[in-house]
Amino acid sequence: MNTEITPLTYATELAATSLKHGGELVAVSTFIIIAVVTAMISGSPLVAIVPIIAVLLFESAVTAWRLYHRQISALATTRQLLDLNASDRAELESDLHTRYLGQQARIEARHAEQLSALKGAA
Repeated sequence: MNTEITPLTYATELAATSLKHGGELVAVSTFIIIAVVTAMISGSPLVAIVPIIAVLLFESAVTAWRLYHRQISALATTRQLLDLNASDRAELESDLHTRYLGQQARIEARHAEQLSALKGAA
């Protein structure tokens, strides 16, 4: 699924992300429409370019901020899960060691009983 990254795919993803988070795209679209109408009324297309670029930069900054915070959250969760795994592993190893010592003690006791039975029979 390696698709080529183009400005159009990026803009599409930006719009989809914006729609998920409270309708910022509606506000941006309204602002762009106002800028275009103002440019048409004033007769200068440069009047519309500056606000449109400012809006796109703002949306890019908002998207980058969300991505940053999601990555921080994902890293913290991963670290927490790894820490839990390490502590669980230590607890399991401790349980296994205790179980092993118990088994060894029972084996030694059984061997001692068998040895005493052999000595008593001889």
